[in-house]
Amino acid sequence: MVQNPTINVMRGILVDDEWTKMARDIASFCIEKYKLELPDINFHIIGAEDLYSISATGGWNVSPQHWSLGEQYWISKQQHELGLGQLYEIVVPSEDTKKDLGYHPVDAYVYDASQDYAKRLVIAHVYGHAHMFEVNPIERKFRPDYPQGYLAYAKKRLEELEQQVGEDGVERIMDISESLFTLVDWYHMEEVKPYEEEENVWEKMLETPAEKSRELKKELTERGDKKPLPEKRDYDVFKFIINNSTKVTEWEREIMEIMYNIKKRSYAGGLINIVHEGFSALINLRYALDANIPIGEVFDWLKMTYGIASQPKEVRMIGANPYWLGMNLFLDVIDRWDKGMYGLDWENLTDVEARKEFDKKINKGWEKVIEITKVDDDYSFIDNYFTEDFFKHKASHLLVYQGDKPDEGEKEEDTYMIVSKMYKDVKNALLFNKFNNGLPRIFIPKNGGDYDGLGHLMLVQDFSRYDKLDILQEELTLDLKDTYKTMMDALYPVWGKPVHLITTTNEGQKIMLSTLDGIKVKITPFGSK
Repeated sequence: MVQNPTINVMRGILVDDEWTKMARDIASFCIEKYKLELPDINFHIIGAEDLYSISATGGWNVSPQHWSLGEQYWISKQQHELGLGQLYEIVVPSEDTKKDLGYHPVDAYVYDASQDYAKRLVIAHVYGHAHMFEVNPIERKFRPDYPQGYLAYAKKRLEELEQQVGEDGVERIMDISESLFTLVDWYHMEEVKPYEEEENVWEKMLETPAEKSRELKKELTERGDKKPLPEKRDYDVFKFIINNSTKVTEWEREIMEIMYNIKKRSYAGGLINIVHEGFSALINLRYALDANIPIGEVFDWLKMTYGIASQPKEVRMIGANPYWLGMNLFLDVIDRWDKGMYGLDWENLTDVEARKEFDKKINKGWEKVIEITKVDDDYSFIDNYFTEDFFKHKASHLLVYQGDKPDEGEKEEDTYMIVSKMYKDVKNALLFNKFNNGLPRIFIPKNGGDYDGLGHLMLVQDFSRYDKLDILQEELTLDLKDTYKTMMDALYPVWGKPVHLITTTNEGQKIMLSTLDGIKVKITPFGSK
C-alpha cells in the first residue's frame, strides 16, 4: 500500500487539474473513511469509442489483435446504444516490472462524463478495484509481471510472424489457442484449494488387465529408464500440449505460449468477479451516501452502469448479476457483523421474534468487509456468506434451470425448464458456476501423453468433488457438439496423433470419445456404469 498515493488524471498528455483535484480528494476520503489500501493511480480520460476498444482487450491497449476483440467491441457498443448499460471505466492493475524498471501504477481508463456526480462515482468505483488489486490473494497471485512491456513485445512478434508465415497461419493458431484455453488448471497455483485431494480413481480405471501386463513387461525391460508422460495427473492440458507436442512447429509453439500468457490473467478474473465488482459497487454506494450525492442520481447511475439499482425479477442462475449479488452480500455482512448476528449465540437462537430483535451493537461490519477483500475468492465468499436468511430476504428471485438458450423466434419458456427455487439448490448452483470458472475439469492421467505406448493423448473428465454440491455425474455431461469441435479442430491439429476423452452420458454410462484422424469422433463404451 502507498499511504499517500500519487494520483493524476490525464487528458491526452496533459494533466486535467479539475479531475485531478477531485480524484485526490476522494482518495484521501476513501483511505481515511473506508480504510482502503490504494497504490499510485493514473487516470486517463477518454471517449466512448476508445473505451470500447480498450475494454475488448481487457484493458491491455497494446494487446495483439484477434477477431474476438472486434466481437467484444461491438457487444460493448451495442449495449450502450440500446440503453442496456454504459461502460464508464476499465481498470488495469499495477505492475511489478523488472527490477531495473521499477513499479508501474494502476491505469484507469474512464469515460469523459459531463455530470459532476458521475465523475465522482466512477472515481470512487476505481478505488474499490484498486484496493482489491492490492490486497486480494487471487489478484496478487495473478498479478501481472510487466504486462505492458510483454504485450508490446507479443504484438510486435506476432506481426513479424505474420510476415514470415502468413496472416492465415498465425490466425489459425490463435483460434486454436482460444479453444484450448478452457483446458487450464487454476487451482495448482493456489495456496488453499477449495476441496481436499482425493484418490486418483480414474488412473485405476484406465488400466485393463492387458495394459497392466504391458506395463509390467515395460518395467522389467526398461528398468524404469523411461519416465511417464506426464509423471502424475495434470490438469493444465493447454500448457502440457505447448511443452510436449511433437506436431507443432517452433513458430506455432511460440504463438501458443504468447496466447497462454496473455489469457491466463483475464480468465483468472472469473474466480473473483463477484467479490471484485460487488466491493467496488459498495464503495460507490457508501461514498455517494457519505458525500451527500442525491440518492436518485446514484441509483440511476448504478442502474445504467451495472443494472443493480433494484432487485431484479426472476433470474436464472446463468444471469446472476455479479454487481448486484456482490454488493448485497456485502451489505448483509455489514448488517450481521454490526449486530453480532454470527457465532454460536446466533446460530443457536431459534425464536423468530428474538432473532428479529437481536442486536449486540458490535459495529464490526465494515471491518469484516475489509477482511473479506483480503482473504476470499468468489467460491469462499458465496460458501461462507450466502446464508439461508440472505436468500429468503434478498435473493429469492434466483432460481436453477435446465435447458438451452432459445433460438431466434423461440420463447424462453419453450427451451428452459425451472428445476428449483430452493435455497440449497440455488447456493450449490452458484458454487458450481464458480468452481473452475464453471468449466468442466479435464486432466491428463499419468502417462496419458503416451497412451498405450503409441503417443496418443488421453484426457479424462474429473467428476470428483462435485458431489459436495449435490451434483451427479450425469448432470455434468459435456456438450458433444462443442466437444467434438474442440477435439477435431483444436486438440488433434496441435497434438498430431489420436486424441481420446473419457466422460459420461446423460444416463451415467462411461464412454470414450476418440478422434483418430481429426475428421470424425467415435464413441465407445468404457468400463461399467
